[in-house]
Amino acid sequence: MGRYTFLLAEQGIRVEGLDLSAQLLEKMREHNTEGYDIPLHPFDLLDCPPEMHEQFDAVVGFFVLHHVHDLQACFSAAAKLVRPAGKVAFLEPNPSNPLYYAQIFATPEMSWKGERGMRNMRKELLYPAMERSGLRPTSFVRFGFFPLHHQPSLGGPIGDQTRAGSCVAKARTLSSCSGESEQPERAGKQRLTE
Repeated sequence: MGRYTFLLAEQGIRVEGLDLSAQLLEKMREHNTEGYDIPLHPFDLLDCPPEMHEQFDAVVGFFVLHHVHDLQACFSAAAKLVRPAGKVAFLEPNPSNPLYYAQIFATPEMSWKGERGMRNMRKELLYPAMERSGLRPTSFVRFGFFPLHHQPSLGGPIGDQTRAGSCVAKARTLSSCSGESEQPERAGKQRLTE
């Protein structure tokens, strides 16, 4: 945890971190060499305390959904955290890319048992789960084999615009999906949880 959190904080976004593992949150603290003020929360997304409900403008997950057994419960929990009209977005492995499967079998730290949920990273499974949880799906992008900056259909060279864009542009085997809360928007300060 932390790589993408730091990139968001670097862009001036107020970010808070959430992870099941207190050990991973501690590692993130150790890697926070820039001293970003990032509140960290060591609990399960499904068990977020009520005082965190409707506190965030966005919930962003990087390589989270394909480890989740109940997509609808995950989306429902994320929907509770965002303010009305808040955004929920996830960046996940692309199940259509055989290179990711090769990576699973070639990397000792990875296993099919831990990564098999990537088969569920398909629009026809994600969108209904989002809708049942009160989110309105807004986009689903499959990045395929090439970085974003090599895909003209996605707007050309975004990797040159920001360090965060550059990091995302290097990803070769990703999908993203996003949605927004169906509740009307209310005024409030911006907060993002990863």
